[in-house]
Amino acid sequence: MTRIVEILLPLPIDQLFSYAVEEDTEVSIGDYVVVPFGRKRLIGIVWKYSDKSDRELKCIEQKVDLPSIRPKLIEFAEWVAQYNVIPIGMLAKVIMGGVLKVNQIDKLVYAEQKQEISKIDYKLNSEQQIARDKIISNLNEYSVTLLDGETGSGKTEVYLSVIAQLIKNYSTYEHCLPKRYHSMMYPLWCHPSVSFSCHPSVSFSCHPSAPTLGSSFSYNLITSVYFNLRPIPNLESKFLDSSVSYLNDTFVFKAKPTVTFSISRLPSTGMTQRGGNAQVLILLPEIVLTSQLVNRVRSQTSGNIVQWHSGLTPKARRNNWLSIANGSAQIIIGARSALFLPYKNLKLIIVDEEHDSSFKQEQGVIYNARDMAIILAKIENIPIVLSSATPLLETIYHVKNGNYNHVKLTKRFGGAELPHIKVVNNKQWISNELFEGIKQTIEKKQQAMLFLNRRGYAQLAVCKKCGYKISCSNCAVWLTYHKKKNVLLCHHCSYQSKLPEKCSNCQSEQSLFLYGVGIERLLEEIVKLIPNAKTAIISS
Repeated sequence: MTRIVEILLPLPIDQLFSYAVEEDTEVSIGDYVVVPFGRKRLIGIVWKYSDKSDRELKCIEQKVDLPSIRPKLIEFAEWVAQYNVIPIGMLAKVIMGGVLKVNQIDKLVYAEQKQEISKIDYKLNSEQQIARDKIISNLNEYSVTLLDGETGSGKTEVYLSVIAQLIKNYSTYEHCLPKRYHSMMYPLWCHPSVSFSCHPSVSFSCHPSAPTLGSSFSYNLITSVYFNLRPIPNLESKFLDSSVSYLNDTFVFKAKPTVTFSISRLPSTGMTQRGGNAQVLILLPEIVLTSQLVNRVRSQTSGNIVQWHSGLTPKARRNNWLSIANGSAQIIIGARSALFLPYKNLKLIIVDEEHDSSFKQEQGVIYNARDMAIILAKIENIPIVLSSATPLLETIYHVKNGNYNHVKLTKRFGGAELPHIKVVNNKQWISNELFEGIKQTIEKKQQAMLFLNRRGYAQLAVCKKCGYKISCSNCAVWLTYHKKKNVLLCHHCSYQSKLPEKCSNCQSEQSLFLYGVGIERLLEEIVKLIPNAKTAIISS
């Protein structure tokens, strides 16, 4: 009997397309497949099964040998499309990352890399350690935590240490259990608060009648379970008996004689299944911050790190996408679109600089990545950390109402202190106090930097007689005078003209007055006050 499935294609259309599945083709929800579409051949995603069709359908040509996307991603994509009024086909493009193309299927070859336990060794102060422990205590399920702290308080070090602990826990579970039981033990050992120690009293024995995956079975595997943090009530009642002992700051529970597991058959993707490798997504508002954080983390960790943004080369994008889809990548540092990647085992989301307006995508697929990240965490039932020195008002509102957890850092990292700031009310560009400060700094053979957010020499040219202001003929904004080039320049459209000798409005000669101060005029004043000072201008 011919089956029918609904396929999501990477087209700007808000609908699915029905295709028939031949009897010798095995496809499941979330599989990538090649289908004919008009005169083209496209790669789509099996989105859901369908009922019988009353018309003749084209058949799926082939299944692409890649890991299937998780059902939670399908649920998330549908929610995002409905909430943001986006054609769901546009989200298919983001999920595929611009990597899946019919004429490049032969390049979608994943080279499995050696997995390493992340070893980030930060020397956190007591306040940071408390913040870290609070975040770790909420890693078991969905929660939103605001990591709040002033600039330089070490927020990045705190959440990186949390990531290191999370990855270490999952890697430890995988190494402590026999490899053949990684997948079947997943319902028990993947819990972040459980640590299966390689203690002499912990034995692993194989039941002679243990069947293969895809069925329920009874299995006497674990004799003792060690909780390094705190016991889990549900786990205790389901898998453990009532005998409890206390040894070396660790709770030891005796396992029940028989533990029953019900394991679903894993989809065949041609890849080795490694369910225990946790993945962490760090969302950043700007591409330039991505490279900086990647270098920062790589210098202090041996974990598998990839980045995701529009600046990647096609080859790097393809390799990183495959690493994420296959679960090899442990830490993913990316911009907005990284939110929709087909993660294999996403366990934590970090939104750095959560207040930044750059998280809002305003072209193409329109959405707010910060808000959608919270929804993804809710659907996946995983924690999310919002890090910021200046949190959004809505975040503060949720904290005060008890909806979000709040972790605050009040001290700057390493004992650093913010510089003393003094507001001076003066009627001249360089006040006496500023002049004395610059002079003393130069006498000490040190450098002084003056910051002024005004390019050029003067903000505008105005007629002293009629008040006419010279403006751009394209943008209708006032032109800025640049003395070095001797031109009036528009900072919006780059229109420029020479400074006229007379007013074009009242025809008065030599009546134009240069109003305001820019960095060129400020430098001119400094040279007059301190002639021997070496000066330079840095401007765009």
